[in-house]
Amino acid sequence: MKHLSVIFLTVSALLPAFGQTPVPAPANPETVEITFSALAWSDAINGVFFKNPKAKPVAIYSHIRSSLYTYRGKADQPLTFYRSKKAADDTVIDEPVAMIAPQDLKNHSLLLFIPSAEDPSHYNIKVLDDRVESLPAGGYKFVNYTDRMLGITIGEQKQLLASGGDAVLIPKPSGEDQSAMGIQMFIDDNGTAKRVYANRWVYQPKVRSLIFIINDPESKRVILKGIDETVTPTP
Repeated sequence: MKHLSVIFLTVSALLPAFGQTPVPAPANPETVEITFSALAWSDAINGVFFKNPKAKPVAIYSHIRSSLYTYRGKADQPLTFYRSKKAADDTVIDEPVAMIAPQDLKNHSLLLFIPSAEDPSHYNIKVLDDRVESLPAGGYKFVNYTDRMLGITIGEQKQLLASGGDAVLIPKPSGEDQSAMGIQMFIDDNGTAKRVYANRWVYQPKVRSLIFIINDPESKRVILKGIDETVTPTP
């Protein structure tokens, strides 16, 4: 397709003064290393960076994945994205605009930056597994951001997809025209399958596609947002 710390004092903390064996201090948190890319849900995002430990700018686009970035930090501290701004006293401060816990990430995660409803200059992050092993060439990852269960048919494959869920389908075009395949999407409308999308897509065996499905309040159908990427074979 084209297009939180609460500080507290316990009885055990007083035990050393009475000849008890001190409780060993906890080991330093593990250091993690995560590789990720980013994608803006709506408009491109500028001026955002993370600290690694120096500031590392991140270019976040809405139509393609960003470059790959590597973050190294403590496992108990969130990966935080900042934007510099002037404070009331004209000093420049680094304001956090988005964060995600490292344990929620895998290598080659795709971080989807969605503007916060309360403040569009801040973002909620959705994490998608974006490894080539998870979404290979010729595959389509459908992400259902509608409020309904969807039925998807692409080529000869069929899939039910719950609201908020995602699934990868790897169709195999058949028939005379190996380059095109039909795709349809349905919702349950009072026990009847109601078609909300129908089209024919060009099949590209070297391209993997990420397809976001969202509600279209006006037409009562769905809108698709697709991100394509050509997969380079591993030597």
